[in-house]
Amino acid sequence: MSHLTLPEIIHDGEFILTAGTDDNGNPEVVVHTAHGKTFVAFITFDDIPRWVSELDTPSVPLEMVLMAYWAKHQEANNEETMLLFWRWIVAAAFDREQREENGTVQVEWRPGDMRECALYVGKFGAMNLYPCAERLAMANNIEGALIERYGREQGTRNAIEFYVAMKGREGGLTELGRQVLADLHDTFIRELNDTGLPETPTTH
Repeated sequence: MSHLTLPEIIHDGEFILTAGTDDNGNPEVVVHTAHGKTFVAFITFDDIPRWVSELDTPSVPLEMVLMAYWAKHQEANNEETMLLFWRWIVAAAFDREQREENGTVQVEWRPGDMRECALYVGKFGAMNLYPCAERLAMANNIEGALIERYGREQGTRNAIEFYVAMKGREGGLTELGRQVLADLHDTFIRELNDTGLPETPTTH
């Protein structure tokens, strides 16, 4: 890991991130709301991609600043962690493109908690996009297929390479990336139209 100037305080709109080290000298990040009074999270540096990937309630500004901070300072070539990072990158780019193309809808995330949700419109209908569910769907359907075919180590490497190929230069997706995710969501919608919601949904 590269040298960190500690403590480092990052102000990013809604949040304040304080990067420092714990008593054992391990890098850590503490997140508070912008006024500094409400604690949000304590995250070890190495766990940032996993924490963001598993974030149930989306917070794009917080996710972006955490991932940017991690990408700036990380040096260890941990393929499992890099897979989480690239999965998030591709899912975030897809969500952003769909917001720009199709707009958003207001959904009740939790009782009384209304949030804007991106909308996907495809061949067989439309569906709301939930970031955590997007990442889970990618893990199940893209990574899962590659790992099943090539084994854990090689399948993980192949999935990272595939995600890199899906990501464009200007913050969006490549045509490959758009087509892969469009096909994935069209399949979901067609299955929902034909059979309805499964009893125990694993993705969307």
